[in-house]
Amino acid sequence: DVFQKDIILMNGNGSVFYSKFDNFKNNINDDLKFSMIKTNISKFIDPEFALDYQTIVKDFIIINEKIFVSNNKNDNDKSCLENSVIQAKFDFDEIFFEEFFSTNVCNKVYDNQVGGRLSNYKNDNILLTIGDWLAYEGIHNNIDPEADVPNDNPQNKDSFIGKIISINIDTKKSKILAMGSRNPDGIFYDKMNDLIIWSEHGPKGGDEINLLTKEQLNKDLNENNYGWPISSYGEHYAHPAGEHWYKIAPLNKSHEKYGFVEPLKYFVPSLGPSQLIKIENKIYQGMLGWDLSRDGVKSILVFTLDDKLNVIAEEKIFLGSRVRDIKFHDTLGKMLIFLEEDGIIALLKDISL
Repeated sequence: DVFQKDIILMNGNGSVFYSKFDNFKNNINDDLKFSMIKTNISKFIDPEFALDYQTIVKDFIIINEKIFVSNNKNDNDKSCLENSVIQAKFDFDEIFFEEFFSTNVCNKVYDNQVGGRLSNYKNDNILLTIGDWLAYEGIHNNIDPEADVPNDNPQNKDSFIGKIISINIDTKKSKILAMGSRNPDGIFYDKMNDLIIWSEHGPKGGDEINLLTKEQLNKDLNENNYGWPISSYGEHYAHPAGEHWYKIAPLNKSHEKYGFVEPLKYFVPSLGPSQLIKIENKIYQGMLGWDLSRDGVKSILVFTLDDKLNVIAEEKIFLGSRVRDIKFHDTLGKMLIFLEEDGIIALLKDISL
């Protein structure tokens, strides 16, 4: 993220670093120097737990001098895991975090299928994505036969699981905005058009980019249902041998036919969509993935939209490394990209607006 023009970096176990803006402005081709900021984050993240799972911190944002960190909370008393957000006043000398939000939903099986992306939002709210925590797939993978899965939480309006939610910064009150998600791993709020855009990982194929328009936000939650796992353009990993899976999660190849919102884009085979941003009428979608035979992995895909939010052009910026995060730096006028395989911060200098 960016704070007072400086670049802030956070890793999966919660360590926070910064690099001064002048490092980027004056030495853009040299190795950047990052300094660590002291924090009390170990109060909220068990170091051994972070070591075991590596990416216990899922995302962070800085808004109005406050830092919000999305993490997977380990409640040792209940042997449960849950999506959580902690907050603090941002300070370059030392940051003192405190509790901000938790789903209070007990998940006994850990997997990376948890969401956890953050975005700024309107009316002093932030956005948080929440994955389905293997709601349908965990028990079939024999991860934990005694775990309380499968369940229908992504299609349950009373559960945070498999949802896009907003949280008020001042009151901490939350609201479910969209449901029926598997693992949303990128989210962006387009302030000019009052538009929420997010990407999510499908099963075997069926990755998606989804839109939630200002017109939809005024509708009942039932109309903001994105279908998982009743509809998906992917297949279960055990397909065709695991046909019993389809009795629980049918993965119909249409969303609209079953009363759900169709994705803006879907990808078969999977490309691994991570963070995305929108600049004017273009969506820049980071892609993870491993298999270079799949056109689009380890790239940024650029989708140009018309006034009716239809994709009218596509292009690819191949980077050769998994794109974990993207941030546009207004002062630099450049896109900052984190390439996780190489531990590299790249700058995309030429953006056609």
